Amino acid sequence: MRYLSLACALLWAGTLYYLSDQPGMDIAPLFSHQDKALHIFAYALLGIFVMGVLPKSAMGYRPAQLWLVAALTGAYGLLDEYHQSFIPGRFSSPGDVIADLTGGFLGALFVYLLARRLARRDRAEDM
Repeated sequence: MRYLSLACALLWAGTLYYLSDQPGMDIAPLFSHQDKALHIFAYALLGIFVMGVLPKSAMGYRPAQLWLVAALTGAYGLLDEYHQSFIPGRFSSPGDVIADLTGGFLGALFVYLLARRLARRDRAEDM
């Protein structure tokens, strides 16, 4: 499963890079702050995939792993925003970096909490 998560993380990171490499287009948003919501969603998926790469114990993941994934996805978001600053029609935004970091953390938190819940359930079934 960890190899599948790694493949998904790499493919998704490549997809994010490809999308950010496209020249800017004027598209009317459907709702206010749509771009931030999309960043959070995209990086939440990345956080889910990256968290799945890490080893877990019978108790689930450690809190340090959660913070590591948040830091890694946030760093990737920061690099992606820097990369966008060189693309015609695109610009770099600190708000997008914050949305990327938030999304990565939320995705990792989802996996962290799910793994802990499943570990508790498995321990209860063993009793």
